[in-house]
Amino acid sequence: MLSKGVTTADGAAVLAKLNSLKDEIVPKASLCEKYSQFLKISNLQLLQTVVDQTVNGVVANKVTLPFFNGQQPPKSTNFLADPNALTALKNGLIAFFGGALGCSDGTIPPYTGADLKTIHKKMFVTEDAFNNFNGILLGVLKANGVILDDLNTVRGVLESTKNDIVPKYYPDLFKPNYLAGGPIAGIIIGAVIIALILAALVVGLVFAEANGRIPKFH
Repeated sequence: MLSKGVTTADGAAVLAKLNSLKDEIVPKASLCEKYSQFLKISNLQLLQTVVDQTVNGVVANKVTLPFFNGQQPPKSTNFLADPNALTALKNGLIAFFGGALGCSDGTIPPYTGADLKTIHKKMFVTEDAFNNFNGILLGVLKANGVILDDLNTVRGVLESTKNDIVPKYYPDLFKPNYLAGGPIAGIIIGAVIIALILAALVVGLVFAEANGRIPKFH
C-alpha cells in the first residue's frame, strides 16, 4: 500500500485495523502448549510431571487415599500394590488432561477410556474427596509456576466434571465404605430387617395366643 502512494499515517491506521483481527484469526496457544513451549519440553513430558506429582499427593492424602488403595469401593483395584494398574491409571490421566488442556504436539495419544460417569459410577466419590483431589492437582500446578489466571482456567475444567464424578444420592457426610452396596443396599437391608422383626413379632403373638397366654384376637 505504501508503494502505491498510501500515506504513512493511513498505512498505520490500516495496520492497526489488521492487528485488531488477530485474535479472531490466529488461535491462542492452549495451556498445554503455552507451558510446554515456555519450559521447552514436550506435552507428554509436561503432563507426566504433573500427573506423577498429583498421584503422589493423592496417595498421601487420607481423604483421597481410600480410592487408590482398594478400600473404596471395597475390593477395588489397589494401585499402590499393582504397578501395571498404576501405570495404566497415570496414562489414562495424561490422555484425559491432554485433551482437556489442549495438548497438540502429537506426543500424547487421544483419550480412549470410558466416560467419567461410567468410571466413577460405583466408586461413591464424596464431595470432600473430589475437592481434595482438585486442590492437590492445582497445588502441583502452582508449585510448578502456573500463573493464577491459568489456575482458574484449570479449576473451571475440574469443576465441570463434578456432576459426572460425585453422585447426588447421598450427603457428603455419608461414609459409603461402611456398606459395600452403597445407600440403595442400605435401604433394602433395612427393609428386610424390619420385615423379619415384624414376622418374629407376629409368630410370637400367635404362639402366645395358642398357649392361652393372651386373649384371642378373633
